[in-house]
Amino acid sequence: MFLGIGQVIGPLYGAIITEKFGFQVCTDSISIICLVFAIVYYIVTDGKTALTQSKWANISIEQMTIPIAPMPGICTPLSNPS
Repeated sequence: MFLGIGQVIGPLYGAIITEKFGFQVCTDSISIICLVFAIVYYIVTDGKTALTQSKWANISIEQMTIPIAPMPGICTPLSNPS
């Protein structure tokens, strides 16, 4: 329901604010709204606990990389170790 409301109100808001104040004011106001929403959401939903107890909290950079399959004629630091 709220997704549908947002899809109707969003373009209307964007068009009205852009016409009256310009594109930059419209994008700045949307950015501020998103930032305020993110901060309120983080506070209300106990975001610190969610981030510290996440399964992604203790993953190293090596665990996040995907090994590249060696291809003939293409040498990368990962496919051609020295």
